[in-house]
Amino acid sequence: MTIFSKANPLLPVSSIPVAMAFFDKLGFQRIWEDIDYGILRRDEVEIHLWKCLDPRVAENTSCRIHVTGLDELYEVYTILNVVAPNYPIEPEPWGSRAFGILDLDGNLIKFVEAITQKEISAQKEKHNLHKKQNE
Repeated sequence: MTIFSKANPLLPVSSIPVAMAFFDKLGFQRIWEDIDYGILRRDEVEIHLWKCLDPRVAENTSCRIHVTGLDELYEVYTILNVVAPNYPIEPEPWGSRAFGILDLDGNLIKFVEAITQKEISAQKEKHNLHKKQNE
């Protein structure tokens, strides 16, 4: 039986050294770097970077990274001024909370944490109330 065990985001960037420095600031450690490719790691997550000179590719690329301690991370990234204004921390209707950052090339990276069943129920109730108000 085949079991999928891990996925690594592969993000297009215009400059590997510049992108590596940005992710250093976010607490990632460099694993590999050359002119066309870079790999960074933080805990169990690896982000792979590839050099791409078409900015439209990065501007239309995103990934989700699941974390524990979302509020703490949000606080740190807010201090670093990297949280995207359009992606503040907020609940998602499918049972998680998330916020997003945009890297220097426009890749959207969302940091996500699962929420409890009680929080999911409250969120669904709020969502349904909002839906009824808009009908």
